[in-house]
Amino acid sequence: PSRSCSPRASPRSCWPWRTRGPHGWSPPSGCRRSAPPGRRTMTPSGPGGPSSSPVPTATTTTATRCADICHAYQIMKKGGLKDENIIVFMYNDIAHNPENPRPGVIINHPQGGDVYAGVPKDYTGKEVNVKNFFAVLLGNKTAVSGGSGKVVDSGPNDHIFVFYSDHGGPGVLGMPTYPYLYGDDLVDVLKKKHAAGTYKSLVFYLEACESGSIFEGLLPNDIGVYATTASNAEESSWGTYCPGEYPSPPPEYDTCLGDLYSISWMEDSDVHNLRTESLKQQYNLVST
Repeated sequence: PSRSCSPRASPRSCWPWRTRGPHGWSPPSGCRRSAPPGRRTMTPSGPGGPSSSPVPTATTTTATRCADICHAYQIMKKGGLKDENIIVFMYNDIAHNPENPRPGVIINHPQGGDVYAGVPKDYTGKEVNVKNFFAVLLGNKTAVSGGSGKVVDSGPNDHIFVFYSDHGGPGVLGMPTYPYLYGDDLVDVLKKKHAAGTYKSLVFYLEACESGSIFEGLLPNDIGVYATTASNAEESSWGTYCPGEYPSPPPEYDTCLGDLYSISWMEDSDVHNLRTESLKQQYNLVST
């Protein structure tokens, strides 16, 4: 495959991952992200966990990532979570962009409905940054700047779910603002969260190229964190529902509609009872 876009690649050509055409967004030259036939990767890290009962937090920048995050929100709402227990980080420059072929609408499947409707905009634009993300995870209201002010104000019996979708490189995750997020810093925050005794279990789903490098060799096995990643430490993650593939996006779209790892776990979640399907069962289904 062609070289993937990541923070270590040329920022000017690959950040964010899209170029503007008459019908929407498409990858710049040298940054093809459609998946080879049958390609599906899901790499676990950490101990097995319980069935999900999440307080989700998410971040995104680009068109496919934004669609992934919005879809994840809809799954949480369908599962019975209240907005007060859902925190969304989203740059929010896609739905009402003048080049969106369906103004105000975001889709994550060729025949899918609008996943943008009703999504809270807790942190948008420049508020989507590493400082705020870490403060929200740690429940530190005084360290948050802007946004809704919502934080993960959790206790020792709470289950937390984090879905993070963005670009990636070895040991680093993208942010729509500088600085980027580094794996060792993220793991340090998870260690602090554990030391504070403010969760019973924490599940982290990570969509990014080379995302395995964020946890491999860094995440301890004894802090109650279960993580899966879109790729190992050396490979790309992949887009899906891309032009020229089957199924393809609607003809007015010149972009992929989602990311393969994210679509895989979310479409599995759409059709299964998340109160009975365990994380291990989902991993086994999605990774095969």
